[in-house]
Amino acid sequence: MAAKISRFQTYYFSFGFYVVKMTLSLLSLSQNEHEIYKRTQQQLNSNVATEADWQADKLILDNYKAIHREYLRVFLESDDEATKLEALKRLVFLNWNLIVETDWLTGIDDLDEAVILGSYTILNNYMKQGKFDVEFAWMLSHYAVWDYAILQFVENKLPELTQFVNTIDISKKKFPTHLPAGTFENRGQMGIYWELMIKTDA
Repeated sequence: MAAKISRFQTYYFSFGFYVVKMTLSLLSLSQNEHEIYKRTQQQLNSNVATEADWQADKLILDNYKAIHREYLRVFLESDDEATKLEALKRLVFLNWNLIVETDWLTGIDDLDEAVILGSYTILNNYMKQGKFDVEFAWMLSHYAVWDYAILQFVENKLPELTQFVNTIDISKKKFPTHLPAGTFENRGQMGIYWELMIKTDA
Protein backbone atom coordinates (compact mmCIF):
# COMPACT_ATOMS: atom_id res chain seq x y z
CA MET A 1 0.00 0.00 0.00
CA ALA A 2 1.33 3.44 -0.87
CA ALA A 3 2.11 5.65 2.08
CA LYS A 4 -0.52 8.27 2.73
CA ILE A 5 0.76 11.82 2.22
CA SER A 6 -0.97 14.61 4.10
CA ARG A 7 -2.16 17.68 2.25
CA PHE A 8 0.67 19.64 3.94
CA GLN A 9 3.24 17.30 2.47
CA THR A 10 1.64 17.43 -0.97
CA TYR A 11 1.58 21.22 -0.76
CA TYR A 12 5.17 21.23 0.38
CA PHE A 13 6.44 18.96 -2.38
CA SER A 14 4.46 20.72 -5.10
CA PHE A 15 6.31 23.97 -4.51
CA GLY A 16 9.67 22.32 -5.06
CA PHE A 17 11.09 23.09 -1.63
CA TYR A 18 13.77 20.39 -1.97
CA VAL A 19 16.69 22.71 -2.55
CA VAL A 20 18.92 20.84 -0.08
CA LYS A 21 19.46 17.13 -0.70
CA MET A 22 19.51 16.10 2.96
CA THR A 23 17.32 17.47 5.73
CA LEU A 24 19.36 19.71 8.00
CA SER A 25 19.24 19.11 11.74
CA LEU A 26 17.77 21.60 14.19
CA LEU A 27 21.29 22.26 15.47
CA SER A 28 22.62 22.99 11.96
CA LEU A 29 19.72 25.32 11.29
CA SER A 30 20.32 27.11 14.58
CA GLN A 31 24.00 27.58 13.71
CA ASN A 32 22.97 28.86 10.30
CA GLU A 33 20.59 31.37 11.87
CA HIS A 34 23.26 32.52 14.32
CA GLU A 35 25.70 33.11 11.46
CA ILE A 36 23.19 35.24 9.53
CA TYR A 37 22.33 37.15 12.70
CA LYS A 38 26.01 37.72 13.49
CA ARG A 39 26.68 39.04 10.00
CA THR A 40 23.63 41.29 10.21
CA GLN A 41 24.81 42.74 13.51
CA GLN A 42 28.35 43.20 12.21
CA GLN A 43 27.06 45.13 9.23
CA LEU A 44 25.24 47.42 11.66
CA ASN A 45 28.42 47.88 13.69
CA SER A 46 31.11 47.64 11.06
CA ASN A 47 33.70 49.15 13.37
CA VAL A 48 33.31 46.26 15.84
CA ALA A 49 34.03 43.23 13.66
CA THR A 50 35.06 42.27 10.16
CA GLU A 51 34.36 39.58 7.61
CA ALA A 52 37.32 37.67 9.04
CA ASP A 53 35.00 36.66 11.90
CA TRP A 54 32.50 35.03 9.57
CA GLN A 55 32.20 31.23 9.62
CA ALA A 56 31.45 30.11 6.08
CA ASP A 57 30.93 26.49 7.15
CA LYS A 58 27.93 27.55 9.26
CA LEU A 59 26.23 29.32 6.36
CA ILE A 60 24.74 26.33 4.54
CA LEU A 61 21.64 28.35 3.63
CA ASP A 62 22.27 32.03 2.97
CA ASN A 63 18.73 33.38 3.26
CA TYR A 64 15.83 33.10 5.66
CA LYS A 65 13.34 31.92 3.06
CA ALA A 66 15.40 28.74 2.63
CA ILE A 67 15.85 28.29 6.39
CA HIS A 68 12.13 28.75 6.95
CA ARG A 69 11.31 26.12 4.34
CA GLU A 70 13.84 23.75 5.87
CA TYR A 71 12.17 24.00 9.27
CA LEU A 72 8.92 22.92 7.65
CA ARG A 73 10.71 20.04 6.04
CA VAL A 74 12.15 19.00 9.43
CA PHE A 75 8.64 19.03 10.86
CA LEU A 76 7.18 16.95 8.04
CA GLU A 77 9.97 14.39 7.87
CA SER A 78 10.69 13.83 11.57
CA ASP A 79 9.10 10.98 13.52
CA ASP A 80 10.12 12.53 16.83
CA GLU A 81 7.40 14.64 18.45
CA ALA A 82 9.88 16.82 20.37
CA THR A 83 11.73 17.62 17.15
CA LYS A 84 8.48 18.42 15.36
CA LEU A 85 7.37 20.72 18.17
CA GLU A 86 10.69 22.58 18.23
CA ALA A 87 10.63 23.03 14.45
CA LEU A 88 7.09 24.40 14.70
CA LYS A 89 8.09 26.82 17.48
CA ARG A 90 10.87 28.20 15.32
CA LEU A 91 8.61 28.44 12.26
CA VAL A 92 6.00 30.40 14.18
CA PHE A 93 8.63 32.70 15.67
CA LEU A 94 10.02 33.50 12.22
CA ASN A 95 6.49 34.10 10.88
CA TRP A 96 5.88 36.59 13.66
CA ASN A 97 9.30 38.23 13.71
CA LEU A 98 9.14 38.93 9.97
CA ILE A 99 6.18 41.23 10.60
CA VAL A 100 7.02 42.88 13.92
CA GLU A 101 10.77 43.49 13.55
CA THR A 102 12.77 45.29 10.89
CA ASP A 103 14.93 43.09 8.67
CA TRP A 104 18.07 45.20 9.02
CA LEU A 105 18.19 44.15 12.68
CA THR A 106 17.38 40.47 12.20
CA GLY A 107 18.30 39.50 8.65
CA ILE A 108 14.79 38.02 8.24
CA ASP A 109 13.88 39.84 5.06
CA ASP A 110 11.57 37.47 3.19
CA LEU A 111 9.58 34.29 3.88
CA ASP A 112 7.40 32.12 1.68
CA GLU A 113 3.74 32.89 2.40
CA ALA A 114 2.80 29.29 1.57
CA VAL A 115 5.10 28.08 4.35
CA ILE A 116 3.74 30.71 6.75
CA LEU A 117 0.17 29.54 6.15
CA GLY A 118 1.21 25.89 6.22
CA SER A 119 2.91 26.28 9.60
CA TYR A 120 -0.05 28.20 11.03
CA THR A 121 -2.36 25.46 9.77
CA ILE A 122 -0.25 22.88 11.60
CA LEU A 123 -0.37 25.09 14.71
CA ASN A 124 -4.15 25.33 14.43
CA ASN A 125 -4.34 21.52 14.38
CA TYR A 126 -2.01 21.33 17.38
CA MET A 127 -4.39 23.65 19.23
CA LYS A 128 -7.36 21.44 18.41
CA GLN A 129 -5.44 18.40 19.66
CA GLY A 130 -3.91 20.12 22.70
CA LYS A 131 -0.42 19.09 21.60
CA PHE A 132 1.68 22.12 22.48
CA ASP A 133 3.54 22.49 25.77
CA VAL A 134 3.65 25.18 28.47
CA GLU A 135 6.58 26.95 26.81
CA PHE A 136 4.79 27.20 23.48
CA ALA A 137 1.66 28.46 25.21
CA TRP A 138 3.39 31.47 26.75
CA MET A 139 5.35 32.12 23.57
CA LEU A 140 2.14 32.22 21.55
CA SER A 141 0.43 34.40 24.14
CA HIS A 142 3.26 36.92 23.79
CA TYR A 143 3.19 36.87 19.99
CA ALA A 144 -0.58 37.32 19.99
CA VAL A 145 -0.24 40.74 21.62
CA TRP A 146 0.76 41.89 18.10
CA ASP A 147 -2.47 40.41 16.76
CA TYR A 148 -2.08 41.89 13.27
CA ALA A 149 1.12 39.90 12.75
CA ILE A 150 -0.86 36.65 12.92
CA LEU A 151 -4.42 37.55 11.96
CA GLN A 152 -3.47 38.76 8.48
CA PHE A 153 -2.61 35.14 7.63
CA VAL A 154 -5.20 33.18 9.64
CA GLU A 155 -8.38 35.20 10.10
CA ASN A 156 -11.41 33.52 8.50
CA LYS A 157 -9.20 30.50 7.70
CA LEU A 158 -8.04 28.96 10.98
CA PRO A 159 -10.73 29.36 13.68
CA GLU A 160 -8.90 27.98 16.72
CA LEU A 161 -5.82 30.12 16.18
CA THR A 162 -7.93 33.17 15.35
CA GLN A 163 -9.92 32.78 18.56
CA PHE A 164 -6.74 32.33 20.58
CA VAL A 165 -5.28 35.57 19.23
CA ASN A 166 -8.52 37.51 19.66
CA THR A 167 -9.05 36.49 23.29
CA ILE A 168 -5.56 37.12 24.71
CA ASP A 169 -5.50 39.52 27.67
CA ILE A 170 -2.85 41.98 26.53
CA SER A 171 -2.59 43.55 30.01
CA LYS A 172 -0.89 40.49 31.52
CA LYS A 173 2.74 39.46 31.18
CA LYS A 174 2.98 36.36 29.03
CA PHE A 175 6.41 34.90 29.75
CA PRO A 176 8.40 33.83 32.84
CA THR A 177 11.17 36.03 34.19
CA HIS A 178 13.48 33.15 35.12
CA LEU A 179 14.29 29.91 33.32
CA PRO A 180 17.07 27.33 33.79
CA ALA A 181 20.43 28.30 32.31
CA GLY A 182 20.82 27.09 28.76
CA THR A 183 17.09 26.90 28.02
CA PHE A 184 17.50 28.88 24.81
CA GLU A 185 20.93 27.76 23.66
CA ASN A 186 21.16 26.56 20.05
CA ARG A 187 17.58 27.49 19.22
CA GLY A 188 18.14 29.94 16.39
CA GLN A 189 16.96 33.52 16.49
CA MET A 190 14.01 32.39 18.56
CA GLY A 191 16.51 31.49 21.29
CA ILE A 192 18.38 34.78 20.92
CA TYR A 193 15.13 36.75 21.19
CA TRP A 194 13.78 34.95 24.23
CA GLU A 195 17.07 34.89 26.08
CA LEU A 196 17.30 38.67 25.67
CA MET A 197 13.65 39.25 26.61
CA ILE A 198 13.85 37.22 29.80
CA LYS A 199 17.25 38.64 30.79
CA THR A 200 16.00 42.20 30.22
CA ASP A 201 12.83 41.60 32.22
CA ALA A 202 14.50 39.77 35.12
